[in-house]
Amino acid sequence: MSLAGIAIAIGVLVDAAIVVTENAFRHVEQHGVDTRDRAAVTRAVQASARLVGRPVFFSMAIIVLAFIPVFALTGQEGKLFHPLAFTKTFAVLARR
Repeated sequence: MSLAGIAIAIGVLVDAAIVVTENAFRHVEQHGVDTRDRAAVTRAVQASARLVGRPVFFSMAIIVLAFIPVFALTGQEGKLFHPLAFTKTFAVLARR
């Protein structure tokens, strides 16, 4: 159960990175940035990251908050789900 959960958690972490990367590519393409000009690419990527940074942060925060009830589990349920909850929470926090 925990292994399947951690696989889903890794998918969520990767999804956030994909959102930021795709937005950067879209921003560079739509604004016609010359990819050989590193300074212009850097400015475009920073501007695109500002657009999606806050929504991605809050989506990850909501995911972490959704695991709070799991930490309240006791007994066999707690032993089963605590490793997943801790691992996913630490992975999301370390990513920031």
